[in-house]
Amino acid sequence: MRHQKILDEGLLEIKIDASLRNRLWRIICDHDDQTIVYPIKGSTYTDTSTVLAESESNFLLMQGWNELRVLRNNSWESVKELDKWVSEAWAPHILDFIELFNSQSNETFLSEVNEAFKFSNNPWQLCDGVFLKLDAEFLEFELAGQTQEMLRIHGFEGAFEEFRAARDEIINKNSEYAILMSCNSMESTLKTILGVSTGTADKLIDQLGRTDFFNDLPSNKHKIVRNALKQLAFLRNELAAHGQGPESIDVPLPYAQLCLNLAATYNYFLMTKHISKSPISSESDKVQNYSDDDLPF
Repeated sequence: MRHQKILDEGLLEIKIDASLRNRLWRIICDHDDQTIVYPIKGSTYTDTSTVLAESESNFLLMQGWNELRVLRNNSWESVKELDKWVSEAWAPHILDFIELFNSQSNETFLSEVNEAFKFSNNPWQLCDGVFLKLDAEFLEFELAGQTQEMLRIHGFEGAFEEFRAARDEIINKNSEYAILMSCNSMESTLKTILGVSTGTADKLIDQLGRTDFFNDLPSNKHKIVRNALKQLAFLRNELAAHGQGPESIDVPLPYAQLCLNLAATYNYFLMTKHISKSPISSESDKVQNYSDDDLPF
């Protein structure tokens, strides 16, 4: 599962009701067709199979199973009939199976699957071959995950550790520390870009403004962007630092999530701009390249 971590942490839930399962199974059967396969790797020998059979085989290979399984009374039990499996399977497994089937099918299949989910008021949609949950909560986790991975592979070690700590504190419902770490991660990103070791967010942003970082905009627009980038530090100062006043306040979790999302957005913007202006190391190139198309919006 691509989203196994947040599933395991209980941050994401996937549900597919019985009527949607039945409709999905009918769509799959309607689009099943013959396909050419190469049963012997490296050989030109071909055989015929079906998209359904190959999808099942690939799914079992992905799971490391010899047969289909469903969870009954907290234990896995084998199921031989594929239609029976679809009616009982763990919902994330159904999404995995449909992704595999879609990789060998056509746009009509994708459209019918998405229409079925829409008709059932289910937020999941098949986009570019993968399922995405089209609601704000999931998109927040997607952006945060992308940002954290970029920090890791492009040498922003300090920012990576702080951003990861901020996400952990969101899970632990520690709002104040999540806000502090969110802002600290942005400060560390700015320090790495500028090649300095000290400075507050506001001063670092002003220092960045004195470079050519924003020169792809007219000069009279630079201040607007700098002021926008300073909003995370402003929230940090007011909600989680000395700006709270003489009495400490209990900051509700949504405000910490706001700060984390701002940190993800600002860090992503700063990194992608910096990377576009600087050569990417060969080591980073080997790990993974990101583009704006990788984001689900």
